[in-house]
Amino acid sequence: MIAGAVGFDSHARPVTWSDDDVAHCKMVGDAIATVLERKRAEEALRNSEEKFSKAFEASPTIITIIRIKTGAIWKSTAPSNSTPGSCATKFWADR
Repeated sequence: MIAGAVGFDSHARPVTWSDDDVAHCKMVGDAIATVLERKRAEEALRNSEEKFSKAFEASPTIITIIRIKTGAIWKSTAPSNSTPGSCATKFWADR
């Protein structure tokens, strides 16, 4: 896939590029392509996170995501996890 192009053209006179010149142009082109690809990946990640967040928040069921190492709730759609006597409180009290 070609992500972009850097071109140099001279209509005044023929130009002969040295191997170093070509290597530098390739290096600049690769750097530009890397930046463009990173920006595309960041945008795709933002879009994915937004879709997940919307689906998560719109869910009619209670969903809870827990950090495995700490057991801490990272995110939950439950109205309240601290209401005394609630299922969530009883579940965590038993752990």
